Amino acid sequence: MSLYAIFHIPREEHAALIAKIARALKPRGVFLATFGATAMECDVDENWTGARMAWSSYAPETYESILADAGFTILESKFEGAPGDQEHHWWVLVRKVSLQLAEL
Repeated sequence: MSLYAIFHIPREEHAALIAKIARALKPRGVFLATFGATAMECDVDENWTGARMAWSSYAPETYESILADAGFTILESKFEGAPGDQEHHWWVLVRKVSLQLAEL
């Protein structure tokens, strides 16, 4: 499970992270995550409550492809909030359905 975290790393790293999560799961394992609900280049606040904080995400359609490429199928997905809200996220529950080449 990864809630409200993945979008705090550069989006260019998301596919590799999701693939790593897939490799860690047994076949038919499940993964629950929240992603940003809209595409967003990396935005950094150098002093967000005293620390550096970044936000970065793809559109849900891109995450659907990234998840499928990692061997996941979507069991359920929902949006939290709405476009224009301060908090707008895409929740997704996926199941690992295929073995990765590294696991064969």
